[in-house]
Parts: sequence; C-alpha cells; structure tokens
Amino acid sequence: MHACLFTGLAFGPLLAGYFAKWTGSLLSIFYVVLGCHSMFVIVIRFIVPESLPKKKQLLAREKWDKEQELRAQTRRSLLSTIQTTNPFEPLKVLSRTGPGTSPALRRNLVALALNDIIIFGISQAAGAVIILYSEYMYGWGTFESSRFVSVLSLVRVAALMGVFPIINYFGRVRPAARRRRDCLTLPAEKHYGADNLDIWVLRAALTSDILGSIGYSLAHSEKVFFLSGMVTAMGGLGSATIQATITKHVPSNRVGQLLGAVGMLLALSRILGPLLFNGIYAATVGTFPQAIFVLLASLYGISFLASFAIRPHGRSK
Repeated sequence: MHACLFTGLAFGPLLAGYFAKWTGSLLSIFYVVLGCHSMFVIVIRFIVPESLPKKKQLLAREKWDKEQELRAQTRRSLLSTIQTTNPFEPLKVLSRTGPGTSPALRRNLVALALNDIIIFGISQAAGAVIILYSEYMYGWGTFESSRFVSVLSLVRVAALMGVFPIINYFGRVRPAARRRRDCLTLPAEKHYGADNLDIWVLRAALTSDILGSIGYSLAHSEKVFFLSGMVTAMGGLGSATIQATITKHVPSNRVGQLLGAVGMLLALSRILGPLLFNGIYAATVGTFPQAIFVLLASLYGISFLASFAIRPHGRSK
C-alpha cells in the first residue's frame, strides 16, 4: 500500500511539472486531477467488487439495524448528546484493558502510534515547507520542485519494493524455513506484537530520517540538499513497518478499530503539522530558515527514543 502511495507521489508531481511546462498554466493540472477523481469514483462504484461475502454483509446490516433501533429508544436531545460525546473515545483501543492485555502491550501501542504520527503525519506536513525552502534558497521553480518530489518518492518505492522484501526474506522467511526443516514439521506460527526485526527496521528508518534532516539543515548546495532528500527517503520503511507491526498487537476483530484510532491521530497531525511548520518557517525564514529542519530532526529524535519503549513479544508454538 505504501509503495502504491509513493508511486503516485513519484509520477504525479513529475507529470504535473511537465503539464505546467507544456501548457504554461497551472490550471491544466486541476482539470487532470478532476478527471482522475471522476475515474476513481466510477471504478469504485461500478468495477471494484464488494470485499465482504453476502453472509457477512447481512450480519453487518442486522447489527446496524439493531444499533439504530437502540438509539431510537434512547434518543436524547442534541445538547445532551454533545455533552456526553467524547471525540477521543476511539483512542481507547490504544490503552485497552482486560483479558489478553498487559502494560507492555499498551506501551507498545502508544509508542507505535507516536512513531506513526511523527514519521508519516509530521513528515507529510513538512513536505510543503521543504519545497518552499528549496524555492527560496535555490530558486527552484515548479518543474525542479516536482522533479525533486518524484525522485524522492521513487527512492521510497525502491526501498519498499526492493529493500524491504529482501530484509523480510533473510530476516523471517529463511529462518522460519530453517526452523521447520530442523523440527521436521510445518507448524502454523503466529506472531504476537513486534519482533526484533520490526524494531531494528524502524530504528534504521528513523536514523536515516535524522541524518537526512541534519543534511537538509547543513546543505549549502543543491546537490547536497538533493542527496539529503534521498537519505530521508529510506525512512519510508519506518511507516510501512509500523502499519504492519501495530496490527499484530490486537485480535483480528479489533484491527479496524485500531487503524481507525491511528487514522484519527494522523488526521490531527495533518491539521496541526502544517500550522506548526508553516508558522515556524514564516517566523524564521528571514533569520534562520533551517529552523524547520532542526525541528524535524528533533521530532525524529523523539521518535527514535520512543522506539526503545517497544518490546518484542514472543511467538506461540
């Protein structure tokens, strides 16, 4: 999924840059975007099949009807509903208690959620400011900025589709095959929570983000700035690792609830992140424009320290 996302981010800005260069107007890009969104709606509505079987669809509809009947019986005024509604209630899944939970599990979930906010949410929010910085420092135009974003995304795609499968093969597939061969059985192994490979991949990705952010702040030429961007692109492994790891901490029937809570946090970071980075850049561009990269490196440093709170869990045999 992350590879598909960054593939779009790779070719989208590149095509947008060429469209702007060919037509001499940025308006043509919005017509193309409108056409793409229209095509997406058509494909989802008429081509993509329903993922749930008929039986599960009927069960979900029955459950929904019962919930609506219960709500109708306990209908309250709008004011009382607002007063008793907790907008942060979805986040309870990160600190749930009861059978099958533990302090280590809750600590892992919170640490992984924090890392995801910083790696994916904050870094995406900082992207626009990084482009503004490059245009201010190096005089880049739309074409140069689009090319930079495209190459950055292509490196992330290469990391996710090239480096990550190799790490997974040598870190999981081969050792698992060796264990099965030694035991002369084929046990169905099931992971619970993070393992050591997840944690070390996450820390390596955060290290590349920290080094790249420091490189951004120290760069005095376009080449060094461009190279620093390629270093940060390797950090794309971190967000993909978190998304895969965090779902291994809860039962399958709670995965949707967990991803909803993480999605809520990411949405909040996309609101607050641009305000933070744009505000700092606007306040420091005349005196110390590299301040945003100092902030980025600091946030990644906090995320790196938080990764040490994640503990690997055992396996069931």
